[in-house]
Amino acid sequence: MTCEEAAEFVSALNDYETIPQAAAGHIGACASCQARIKEYIEIGMELRRVASLEMLEEARPRAW
Repeated sequence: MTCEEAAEFVSALNDYETIPQAAAGHIGACASCQARIKEYIEIGMELRRVASLEMLEEARPRAW
């Protein structure tokens, strides 16, 4: 499997979906695909941060 073929599965992983075994193996061994996963995570966090700035009401504090 190539990075180009695995790209759609990186997105699926970010959406909490399962992916084919071949794609999982490639992504687990490929530094480029792992970097792509990190980019997806960072984009998602930034989108949630910006959405939080635009919220009309305050979010409830969470207890960790």
